[in-house]
Amino acid sequence: VPGLGSKELLDLFDAAGLRVSAGSACSAAKAAPSYVLDAMGVPAERSASAVRLSFGPLADDAFIEDACARIAHCGRALVQAKSVAQPAPRLQQLESGGTSGWLLFDDEGRHGIAIDPPAALAARIAADLCTRNCRLLACFDTGTGTGGADALCDILGMSPGWPGGAQQVRFGRGTLDAIALGQDVLAKTGDGYLLGRPEHGELAADAVRFVFGAAPSDAGLDAALCCHRAGEPAVSRTAAAALADDGIDLDPTTAAAYLAAHPDALLVDVRELPEHAACCAQLRGHAAQHVPLSQLAGQAAHWLREPRPLVFLCRSGNRSARAARLLRRLGHAQAWHVAGGLALAG
Repeated sequence: VPGLGSKELLDLFDAAGLRVSAGSACSAAKAAPSYVLDAMGVPAERSASAVRLSFGPLADDAFIEDACARIAHCGRALVQAKSVAQPAPRLQQLESGGTSGWLLFDDEGRHGIAIDPPAALAARIAADLCTRNCRLLACFDTGTGTGGADALCDILGMSPGWPGGAQQVRFGRGTLDAIALGQDVLAKTGDGYLLGRPEHGELAADAVRFVFGAAPSDAGLDAALCCHRAGEPAVSRTAAAALADDGIDLDPTTAAAYLAAHPDALLVDVRELPEHAACCAQLRGHAAQHVPLSQLAGQAAHWLREPRPLVFLCRSGNRSARAARLLRRLGHAQAWHVAGGLALAG
């Protein structure tokens, strides 16, 4: 499936109640591609999307037919996820091997900018951009030695780096080169890049929402979120002290009771779009708003401006815990997650 790796497909099948694997049991602890598929000459991008289905002697015709029906349901969910109009994500995180890259989009999702794209994800990013019918205006790395921008640009047939002929915006006492992205601009300042919305050709410090690379010192960017290439969390905030992220676990019963007692609380499903399409999340009658973990940074800025209690939910509790920890570390005091996720929610 173009644009999806084995991990995403495993999560999708799991949402449909179908247990599959990305490799054989004897290689379950390895993250490397299948040597069998390599020996068969399967291209690396297809091997990275492979899943393995196994069945034993107790599987009867009804079991096989049910499994086939669930696989077909997953296929329809993928088609729905690709065909149903979705709001442009504006900011999407790309994770691979402990590093993060970022895709920025305009309001319609037709133009974008890639910052620090992981080289291992280059083929998948290119396929996803093609599916979105999105054209990259720029693709670059904020540091040396990563090579992700080169790999992605080779596939897309464009040149990596900051483009020539960029417009200029006023910032502070000077001017910065900038790329227009819808009503926003990405402005270059030294080794840093500022994403914000200018007014009358001027980008005010409090209008900068995100910083990539090195943040300029003494620029008054207290309201901005800093998006990092390496480390966890991948997003930080200079304006607020990080809060302790212990005590974020709520069991399903406690989480449901909390949602019932706090009408302003928001239940957030952080699974990715195909999983959500295969099975909409709810907790004991409480419907969830869908915000994929890969798009959480963009939504976090809104939740910090307009705080409300947040309860995150995913398949097993891993991604929802990451979401709750991120919000706590950004200074949001009312962020929790459902421990055990949908798997234990019943």
